[in-house]
Amino acid sequence: MWAIEAGYGWPEDIEVIESGGRLRDADPSLVSNKAKGRGWDQLGTLGAGNDFLEVQVVDEVYQPNAAAALGISGSGQVLAFVHTGSRGLGHQTCQDHLEVMEEVAEAV
Repeated sequence: MWAIEAGYGWPEDIEVIESGGRLRDADPSLVSNKAKGRGWDQLGTLGAGNDFLEVQVVDEVYQPNAAAALGISGSGQVLAFVHTGSRGLGHQTCQDHLEVMEEVAEAV
């Protein structure tokens, strides 16, 4: 993964990143230049709007099996919770494809 090769992470990060950091069947050529442009200035940031990074400490585990599946070992463990939305890039990509679906639906 580029971010690790560029020194922005460690090889073991891949094990805990959703989908290993990439979607195997993703085809960037299907994303419009307008959508890419809307997300470009947010690369490497948490984005804008409803995005945040939160540091948490586990106080008590109520569901041990679920916690274990998420790698949570118990009280005192420190976790990082990152929430980033797709914002302009995701919205524009969705809009582009909704327009195609609407055109097809009208033609049927």
